[in-house]
Amino acid sequence: MLPGALNPPSPFSARPAAANPGMTAGGAACATPAGTWWRRLLAAPEFPDSPARARRARLFNLCYLFCTGWLALTMMGNFAGRQIDDRISLLLFIALVIGVVPYLWVRRGRLESGAAMWLVYALCVATLGLALLGTIRAPALGFYLILVICAGLVFGGRAMGLTVVAASAAVAGLIHAENAGWLPAPDYRVTVTQWVTATAFFACVGALTLAATREIGRALARAEREVAERRRAEEELRAANRRLEEALASVKTLKGLLPICAWCRKVREDAGYWSALESYVATHTDTTFTHGICPDCQQRHFGGLACRRVE
Repeated sequence: MLPGALNPPSPFSARPAAANPGMTAGGAACATPAGTWWRRLLAAPEFPDSPARARRARLFNLCYLFCTGWLALTMMGNFAGRQIDDRISLLLFIALVIGVVPYLWVRRGRLESGAAMWLVYALCVATLGLALLGTIRAPALGFYLILVICAGLVFGGRAMGLTVVAASAAVAGLIHAENAGWLPAPDYRVTVTQWVTATAFFACVGALTLAATREIGRALARAEREVAERRRAEEELRAANRRLEEALASVKTLKGLLPICAWCRKVREDAGYWSALESYVATHTDTTFTHGICPDCQQRHFGGLACRRVE
């Protein structure tokens, strides 16, 4: 993996790891985003050492915020319609308060355990709320669909499949309880409560779909940058190889045994011809000879006659 395959920067820059000593369960540092207090409150925890966990943390943060908003709007719709039992509104309020616990658990770096705790808790709340309504013929049944989407976004296909099985079992149990008369008598009147609940459901599903689409776009952008950097690195490597091959091609070396006459210093070539040493070396290498005279030869051949260097 090239160094450029990194997650896109979050809108809220993270503090250095030394400024926030929080550690995840796996030992990776968990940084708290900087900014105003409400941005710090709503922003997802960041994992600088693990891009995959940082992505799951962003998705879980969106799931939690959207589901919490949906429950809050549903509770306001209950008060506005004056149709739903107050026990259900109280249940929604308690669910909102207790739901903060796994959210804080995630913000402390325990992403997997906190998100799993929240999913199980949300399934229980949805099942209990439908039981108090007395029927599964309600927009609240769509909360199971939201939880299935959240499980798939945060944990992947296997978790989504398990959530589908759990939601299906819960609905089957509610159907059996309703047919057996164990649930309270449902109220089939249609008021503003159903309108608010359905609108909040549509908005939540749309927002989660948009979040998933944007995350796919980020992943594609990272992949494109990684491919571009890899191509650039390969081009640089090919250019370096070409330069190296050209340099090696321009180098000529003499290897092996070189037959040379002990008296006249001529060299025998492969074809059997004898050539002067200077000619042979100049032919087989890029060396050019210049001739001078050493002090010993000068004394031997010219006696004390001084030689002047010609510029």
